[in-house]
Amino acid sequence: MQERFLDVLSWKQGDMAFVSGARSHEETFPLGVDSFELITRGIKDGYTQAELEELLEPIAGDVLAPVPLPPLRIETLRLPEREADVLKCTDEETTLGELIKRMHELEAASDDEVFRAVFVGLSCDIIRSLRWTTLHPESGIQRAGATSVRFRR
Repeated sequence: MQERFLDVLSWKQGDMAFVSGARSHEETFPLGVDSFELITRGIKDGYTQAELEELLEPIAGDVLAPVPLPPLRIETLRLPEREADVLKCTDEETTLGELIKRMHELEAASDDEVFRAVFVGLSCDIIRSLRWTTLHPESGIQRAGATSVRFRR
């Protein structure tokens, strides 16, 4: 079941939404791991650095800002330590370029890790960019009803 879930994140076209606690009304089996962990693993395995760069290119010069009351904690995502550290470094306004430079200076994360962490952070409403919200209104965690996360390629 985990592999089928991860396979969805390797799709090159289409929309996918995760709604925590929702039932498909089909026979289901427990995944055995937290769903957010599967989402972040799927992004790591399913998106190349080039794809992430392309997705983030439109916001390259935009200000990234922390969401004052994020819908979930960074730890919930179970990111690798270096990627979690990237999101923790967005505790004040910055740009993607400044964040990459800071991570290089600290020897804290590679470009790939920064791109992945920023994509996850934007998609899960941990950090914000005005243009990202405009370009990807389906991203982010919807607060009405159940928690949901949407990713679009």
